[in-house]
Amino acid sequence: MTEQFTLDDDFIIDDTLRTINEILRAAASEMDYDVKYFTIEPNFKSKGTQKEALTGYSLLLDKTLYAKTNLDLSEIIVKNSLLDGGIDGLVSKSDVKSPKDSAKLKFKTPAYGIEYLKYIVRKYAEVYIPTERFGCCDLYVKCSDSSGCIAKDKFHAKACFYNDNLKKGLIFYGKNANQP
Repeated sequence: MTEQFTLDDDFIIDDTLRTINEILRAAASEMDYDVKYFTIEPNFKSKGTQKEALTGYSLLLDKTLYAKTNLDLSEIIVKNSLLDGGIDGLVSKSDVKSPKDSAKLKFKTPAYGIEYLKYIVRKYAEVYIPTERFGCCDLYVKCSDSSGCIAKDKFHAKACFYNDNLKKGLIFYGKNANQP
């Protein structure tokens, strides 16, 4: 199994990991997500079964890979679905075979890469729907009475199908019920 670093680890082995850790912590705080949903995996250049050298890091949200970096953050591999304007002149882009439907961005300076990584982390956290979804939790009546989700864990709330209904104004329980 690949070694993983969670944002709760007390040790940081290099400046790149420290920077990524800070970016993920800031995004988690801004989005009101628990940092436990973000993980970082080191990537190694391998020769056969022998790990040779650290080459960068993979960033995961809810165990789903969405970005890879090199060690100075001047290159980021990211899902094509997360790309949009605003990077012209700062970067060159090329398609990659793995991960599928991804592109490698090479930035003119690592500082541009760091800023774009901040953007990608937040954008992915906003659009990502957790892989494990559920109908509703034990707060469904209180959520119905509030006409919206009241769960404290905002990331967990994104996995709730009933929350989707509440956002559409479809309320099935409590004093505000408007559906049979």
